Amino acid sequence: MSRNEYPHIKLINPKLKILLAIDGIKMFDWHPFDDLIAISSPSTIKKHFFYIYDYKTTKTHKVISQNTTITSISWNHKGNRVVTSSDDGYIKLWDKSGSFINSLHSEYHWIRDVRWAPNDKFLLSCSGSSMHNGGVYLWSKDINLIGNISKNTHYVDWHPNGDNFVVVKGGQRISNNAINLWNTDGFHMHSFEPIPTVNKNAWRAFWSKDGSTLAVVSLDNILWLWDYNGSYIGNIPFDSRWSWNHMIDWNPLNNMIASPYENTIQIWDKLSLVMKLEGHKSGICSIKWNPEGNILASGSADNTIRLWDLSGKCISILDGHSDDIMDISWSSDGKKIVSASRSYETFIWLLEEQEEINKS
Repeated sequence: MSRNEYPHIKLINPKLKILLAIDGIKMFDWHPFDDLIAISSPSTIKKHFFYIYDYKTTKTHKVISQNTTITSISWNHKGNRVVTSSDDGYIKLWDKSGSFINSLHSEYHWIRDVRWAPNDKFLLSCSGSSMHNGGVYLWSKDINLIGNISKNTHYVDWHPNGDNFVVVKGGQRISNNAINLWNTDGFHMHSFEPIPTVNKNAWRAFWSKDGSTLAVVSLDNILWLWDYNGSYIGNIPFDSRWSWNHMIDWNPLNNMIASPYENTIQIWDKLSLVMKLEGHKSGICSIKWNPEGNILASGSADNTIRLWDLSGKCISILDGHSDDIMDISWSSDGKKIVSASRSYETFIWLLEEQEEINKS
């Protein structure tokens, strides 16, 4: 099926080559309100770069970051800072133009991810690979160390209030699973129980947009749910064979969960299955709601992206990739999508009204 059969979807830039997102690596991040994307370089390049790309002007500003692989890249919520991490243990801070501000080196050589607090006052870093877990560190916004929160940690996620964060101990070689809530004063608030057993290792955590519910996925394809206070709600099945990084997403409008199951997407209201979205010909690799919560984008191993409305109807198919679509991200205005495949293809899609396309 040709992308021209869906003329209200316009392909802006079909050939940006960037790093594949595997094991927590984030390959791109939209600016929170401008038409800029921060993009990391392929791991095959000896000197590693990140780029600040302006899709309107098609201008690209290249920044030499370090000689090792960039493992995460993220704008802060004000849009005036970019933070990068790398597999040699460095965290670096940059301004909007790509000018260097500050850096530090962690005791762990692989920093999996660095995340800004929603209020931009703090950063959390999570070190270690999927096989060798490291620790969680809390930093000031200028990347000065505040404290080491936890060791043998696989994943962290900020609560939407910006004062608390969840720490997941799990992964493939960690038997002492634990899911704990901390605050930025370094106080352990409570644990989330029951804990997935050694055969059901906790992997990633996802807060609902309103912060009322925590979802944690485990390696045996179970999605575990708790409320904010740690009361256990229950669990639901899902299928994560195609991607561990982008497997579920909370709807910002109604707190429903979109999760993959074989070639379908399931929509859950906590433990109640609301609907199944059918149409993909192969497994689901990535799922992302738009900022308004009224359109769901799904990327598949069938090399297509499908857009779904709240009734479960497929309203568009984006066809152009030649490999599994491993990541999808919406711009803050909900009018653009950036997608990346397993073979490093990165497309930027612009969603416009039919009459606007006809004028162009």
